[in-house]
Amino acid sequence: MKSILRPLLYVALFLVFGASSYATKYTITTPGMVFSPATLTAKVGDTVIFVISSGHTATQVSQATWNANGTTPLPGGFNYSSGTSQYILEPSDQGTIYYICVPHASLGMKGLINVGAAAITYTITSGSGSGGTISPLGTATVNAGENKTYTITPNANYKIQNVLVDGASVGAVATYTFTNVQANHTIEAQFAPIQYTITSTNGSGGTINPLGTATVNAGENKTYTITPNANYEIKDVLVDGASVGSVVTYTFTNVQANHTIEAQFDPIQYTITSSSGIGGTIDPLGATLVNAGGEITYTITPDANYEIKDVLVDGESVGAVPDYMFMDVQANHSIEAQFKSIEDAVEAHPDAQLKVYPNPTSGELKVENGKWKADRIEIFDLTGRKAFETTEAEFSIAHLPAGIYVVKGNGAIRKIVKQ
Repeated sequence: MKSILRPLLYVALFLVFGASSYATKYTITTPGMVFSPATLTAKVGDTVIFVISSGHTATQVSQATWNANGTTPLPGGFNYSSGTSQYILEPSDQGTIYYICVPHASLGMKGLINVGAAAITYTITSGSGSGGTISPLGTATVNAGENKTYTITPNANYKIQNVLVDGASVGAVATYTFTNVQANHTIEAQFAPIQYTITSTNGSGGTINPLGTATVNAGENKTYTITPNANYEIKDVLVDGASVGSVVTYTFTNVQANHTIEAQFDPIQYTITSSSGIGGTIDPLGATLVNAGGEITYTITPDANYEIKDVLVDGESVGAVPDYMFMDVQANHSIEAQFKSIEDAVEAHPDAQLKVYPNPTSGELKVENGKWKADRIEIFDLTGRKAFETTEAEFSIAHLPAGIYVVKGNGAIRKIVKQ
């Protein structure tokens, strides 16, 4: 049985040049009349330190001498005395080392070291990307035939994306065990952010930005901007189907689930209120909603024997017009139609004279004025629509349909029949 003896003075050299990082260090002491431990199991390459107290030795002997409590040293064996405080033994062969304390062998002060084969070891190197940890991390030494388990833990808002063992995927597992290790290995944990989708949509009349399906990492925020088109307004914003009001922005904070957001829009609308006095109609009548930027036309129609006196838009006269159009509506408005009886003109000049003949007529008419000079002659049908106008005293209405007409001039009116 070979062994190597070196004084403690050379321990540093031994550690640098001879020690295996996998060797085990043992210490044997002499507390009284025994070696402690008296029986030691070690491996080739391990280190055994003898600490010999005063009055004792540690002397290697044969098995027969050891069994007989003899004191004959083994040729070439070690013989440690108390002269040096510590001795280092490095077993280099398998087998049993027998030793005794020479002064006290007869008292049974002896020990033995069973030396087995050096352990075969392998390394497993672990690593992880950002977003989580693997435990244990780094390089671990594993005895041949043993098992080694690794635990993979993602950080908050992360998930295990993959685990690579010796470069090959074993899936997104939370633990992995190397069983009956017989080679060096590597294990790498890969992580990825947990992700969710936010789907945004909008109706006609405006936009939401960003639009469509967006991917958001768990724990992050996402802001949406809602913008109506010209002449539109935000009607409502629905988040996951529930109203959050007509907001112009919405932020999802600390996203931990899939979401939806929908923007709804409506045309901006204004009210136009129409009214009319006695003697005619305005169409449409009453309050009418008009989309912003839109247009609407009002028709003013006098009753029989009435004519349009005036039309007021937002309280201001626009004249005796038969129709009026609001264009590019951007505010509320009002429109009022006023009418007057055609006979009212007689009261303006009670002494006015007007003679119209022949009556009935097939077309030709003559007008004679009295005291007042008529600047023009106007002819209306019974709906109040002006059918003809002239400044001549003699004229033809042959082109007009047959019926009853009103001739107006010189502040007076007359009815005629057109055949």
